[in-house]
Amino acid sequence: MRLPAWLTSQEATYGSGALLAVLTRQGRSRRLILGQVSAFIRQPRTTASPERLLARSAARLRQRLDERRLAAIMAAAGHPKRLVILAELLGGAAIYRQLVRATDMKAGPLYHHINKLRLAGLVRVLGRDLYDLTETGRAVFLALLAADGLVHRGKR
Repeated sequence: MRLPAWLTSQEATYGSGALLAVLTRQGRSRRLILGQVSAFIRQPRTTASPERLLARSAARLRQRLDERRLAAIMAAAGHPKRLVILAELLGGAAIYRQLVRATDMKAGPLYHHINKLRLAGLVRVLGRDLYDLTETGRAVFLALLAADGLVHRGKR
């Protein structure tokens, strides 16, 4: 049996990464959204420790990170009322009245929160008084739910 060249070469690829897969359903249609963050380093004839290679991968990820954009997304999603809005929109597009009922807010404050989510790219306006999550908004909210589950699982 002959092994593939990439397996027998003295060059190796190391790195770290995260893959997020989200299956969404709206009516009868389904869509799979995949997102990934990764940093891989190709090292010819390396003898570096895995810890050192992971540190290099983390450094490369930090170079590509847009801190301001990520901070804006986290700030927009980090308010309790905005999380309620995101949760309501996770089920599909909603009219303004639905969001008023879900959040138990008056029109002015609700518009303020929707606008913050819209400016961060998490919510889009489909028409007059009709709102929906963007793909980014859906992925961010589901990632927050997954992280919340991991945090609570770790506390038990």
